[in-house]
Amino acid sequence: CVEFHEGFLSYGELQDSSSSEEIPPAEPTRLREPNGWYLASLAIDAIIDGPGARTASPARTSAEDSGRSVMSQDVYRKLLEVMKKRGGPYAGKDIPEFFAMVEELFTPEEAEVNNAMPKGPVTAEAMSELMNRSKETVEETLEAMANKGLCVALEMNGTQLYMSSRFMPGILEFQFMPGTTTERDKKLARLIHDYERAFDALAPTRETAFPTTRVITVDRTVAPENTVRTHDQVQTYIDQNDFISVSTCFCRHAAVLRDEDIHGMPNDVCMQLGAGAQFAAERLGARSLTKDEAREVIRRAEGAGLIHMSQNTAEGVGFICNCDRWHCGAVKTALSMNKPG
Repeated sequence: CVEFHEGFLSYGELQDSSSSEEIPPAEPTRLREPNGWYLASLAIDAIIDGPGARTASPARTSAEDSGRSVMSQDVYRKLLEVMKKRGGPYAGKDIPEFFAMVEELFTPEEAEVNNAMPKGPVTAEAMSELMNRSKETVEETLEAMANKGLCVALEMNGTQLYMSSRFMPGILEFQFMPGTTTERDKKLARLIHDYERAFDALAPTRETAFPTTRVITVDRTVAPENTVRTHDQVQTYIDQNDFISVSTCFCRHAAVLRDEDIHGMPNDVCMQLGAGAQFAAERLGARSLTKDEAREVIRRAEGAGLIHMSQNTAEGVGFICNCDRWHCGAVKTALSMNKPG
């Protein structure tokens, strides 16, 4: 992925992804009852065609349906293990809510490609060789996945590259950045919320040893004795990046889709910088900004009382979220700690 949140790939990593990372062992899983799985045809209709768009297809025998259902069970169970290994918040967990969510997010074909994607950027041709499939078939699936926010796509030096993504930061956020309000969007908002709540209920509560996000101070004095450091000034990050975009805030938009109150907060203030902005603008419906337009977004967010948040790195950031206290995961997590900060 591009460095758009802390877990995404930077330009340097795109050029050199040979390093390996230690992957924690997957937790034990339990078998899931087979009658909860969608048939492959229903998953394809629901995800690709959308509600009400299903067309007539040749009748299949019960044996054919059974065979395809077993195949989809296998690919989604493998997806569970793959997402566990990718790590990050809300990595795979063997609970019914996980399977209900991924069956709506991925068609069986997309899940199979997702499961085969290596660490680091990869071309469609390399993926076709890895999977022993035609380049055209694999490329079509990768393109569909990128446009649905199921993987990252970025062109580098004339070469189209694809990269796998974690759930968080990544896939679960990408679903709501376009700001659309279809019935499928509403269904996904409910399914993702259900999964996150079920995951949290089973996860032990622990204090974060090192914060992965931080507050970015406003570029002006707000009290006589306050001072800010240069790397904490949000204006500096805008000046450092030529490619900037703004998208719908995925946290608040997911809340809108669940019919929750967002307290009048603006929604079009989630900013991406650098390579992440390129991906968001090309695939996720984000709008490219000039530096002056980016500064205006910051001023609007500040005027609404939102908190400027980004990843906790010493040099450079890939995104600037403008967060509220009701729906932003990072802020809610920080406030739930014994010593918020």
